[in-house]
Amino acid sequence: MTKVCLIGDSHLGALKGGIEENNISEQGFEMTYFSLHTRHFPALRLRGRRIEGEADELRRELAMFSGGRDSIAIDDFDEFVIVGHGIYIGYLVDLYRDYCCDHMPGPARGRYLLSDSCFITTSQHILERSEAIGIGKMIRSITRKPITYVAAPNPGAGLAESEMPEVFPPFYPAVEFGDAEAVALLFREVCAALATAHDARVIAPIEDAAENGLFNRHEFCLLAERDTEGAPLSDRIGAMLHGNSRYGAMLARAVLDRGESP
Repeated sequence: MTKVCLIGDSHLGALKGGIEENNISEQGFEMTYFSLHTRHFPALRLRGRRIEGEADELRRELAMFSGGRDSIAIDDFDEFVIVGHGIYIGYLVDLYRDYCCDHMPGPARGRYLLSDSCFITTSQHILERSEAIGIGKMIRSITRKPITYVAAPNPGAGLAESEMPEVFPPFYPAVEFGDAEAVALLFREVCAALATAHDARVIAPIEDAAENGLFNRHEFCLLAERDTEGAPLSDRIGAMLHGNSRYGAMLARAVLDRGESP
C-alpha cells in the first residue's frame, strides 16, 4: 500500500472528489489529506521531520481541515502531492497584459516584446516564489521521496468578460486575439522547467477538459454544479476558478495512475 500525503488549498477538493469517485484508495493507495487556506501556508515551518504551524492557532486550523492532524510527519508517507498554492496559469496571463512573445500569433497591441525563453524564465521565477514550491522544498530537504505538484485548473467557461473585475487576468483578450493556445503551451513549458529544477513531477491543467487553451469547458468547473444566479460576483468567480469532481477524476488519473504519463 502506497501512503500518499496530499497537501492543498481549496483546489484539493476537486482532486479528493475525483479520487473518491474512482475508488483510488482501493487500488493500492492510502490517502491522507492536509488542507489550509493558502494565506496560512507562509506560516508553516519545518521542525525536525514535521511540517507544522508556528502558532497554536494555526495548528488548530490545520487539524480542523485535515482530519484532526495538526502536523505533517514526513516519514509517515511514501510520496507527496501538493495541489494549487500558487502554481496557476493566471500568473502568465497577468504577464500577457503588458508583454507578448515570439510564440504568440496575435497582435502586439503596444505591449513589450519578449523572446519565448525570457517569457518562460520570467514566469518560472514568479512561480518559484509560490507556497507550493516552498512546501516542496521543506519536504525535499528531508527526503528524496516522490513529489508531485498539481497546478490549479484553468477558469471554467460560463461568465461574461463584462462581469470580471479590472484586476482579473486578461484571459478573455488572450482568447479574442488568438493567443490562448500559445499561452497554454508556454505554461506547460514552465511546468516542465519547474519539474526539472525541483526533481518532481508537475501536472499542468488537464488538456482534455479545455474549451480552448485558457478556459475549461463549463461542465468541469463548480459553476456547473452550483446555483449561482443572484449570488455575489465573488462567489460566482470562485466557482468559475475551481474544478469539480469531474475535473478531479481526470486529475486523479494523471496524478496517480502510474500507467499514464502526466
